[in-house]
Amino acid sequence: MSFDVHIIKRNPAFVRVELKGQPSLDQFISMLHLIGIESDAWAGRPVLFDLRGVRTHFTAAEHAQIGKEVAASMIHISRVASLVRPHRMTRAGEKVARRDGLDVRMFDLPEAAIDWLTSPPGSDPAPLDRQASSVSGAEPTSCS
Repeated sequence: MSFDVHIIKRNPAFVRVELKGQPSLDQFISMLHLIGIESDAWAGRPVLFDLRGVRTHFTAAEHAQIGKEVAASMIHISRVASLVRPHRMTRAGEKVARRDGLDVRMFDLPEAAIDWLTSPPGSDPAPLDRQASSVSGAEPTSCS
């Protein structure tokens, strides 16, 4: 299984991480861990994970495992948004990551994710029941 990761740092308000391909669960977990290490240099900027290009279908238990890794690896980040296709929004990983202390939300529209990432702390322009909705320029990193 192979996948590509692009880290896009052009927007000063947040970092965008775009993932495309079909990673295994172990590859996905490893990628999150490595991004967590890399993100130490991002000065706490919010992160938008664009996962719309992921073709792997994970189980609910695997989503929970991913949420646990996101919380462990990204706890130093102020906010994390995951952008997914509407039919892939399970919220299982989001619930685990939020329970473990990470301010994370899932969205299906980029505009809603960006509004939430860039809103002042304590405000909530995207409540959990209304999370629907681009940013270009990438540093490609291939993982196989």
